[in-house]
Amino acid sequence: MHKEGILNFICKDLREIEFEPDSFDIIIMSFCIVHLHNKEMRELIFKVSKYLKQFGKIYISFMSGKEKGYESTGFSEEKIFFNYYSADSIKQELLKNNFSIIEEKNQGYVESDGSITKDNFLFAEKK
Repeated sequence: MHKEGILNFICKDLREIEFEPDSFDIIIMSFCIVHLHNKEMRELIFKVSKYLKQFGKIYISFMSGKEKGYESTGFSEEKIFFNYYSADSIKQELLKNNFSIIEEKNQGYVESDGSITKDNFLFAEKK
């Protein structure tokens, strides 16, 4: 799929991705699972575990703190679905799919209504 020194970026609907097993060294999932229902998130992590080579790395970021639902945003005229996950639930899903957690970071911020949302960042490696 790539030659040495060349990177390929692919933009697709996460629910429809299909690749050969052991295709990637690194997969970056930056705040994308926040738009998936729980079952879709579990299916995606299962797929990604097959697409990564052994010792391949994954970066996954998501938010926790609120109930899932449709919200207004500054980047869309229509409300968009957001799902908030606990860090433990995503770590469990990663562990169940043959990943080991390398590092975890999080950062909280105050919403306009006074509630706190936490951004979570997980770095894992396929065993």
